[in-house]
Amino acid sequence: SVAIGPNGTPVSEIVQEEEGLLYADIDLARCVEPKQLHDLAGGYNRFDIFQLTVDRTAQRPIRFLANHRPQDEESSEGDTLTFHS
Repeated sequence: SVAIGPNGTPVSEIVQEEEGLLYADIDLARCVEPKQLHDLAGGYNRFDIFQLTVDRTAQRPIRFLANHRPQDEESSEGDTLTFHS
């Protein structure tokens, strides 16, 4: 057994191959910041294998195609928007 701190490092001695009681002094203030950064409600909260990337380049939210008409003109009531990813 071992007590692990919020940054993943041991904060106690490792107890192996014997029975015993494990004691460790912990500082609860060190736990506040990691909890603020950790999304416990999310399904993908493994910092060691997932990362969030934000693309800050300008994006066009919609693209209009010139000369694009629906296949069935008679059943169409108004403009048709086609979304492409």
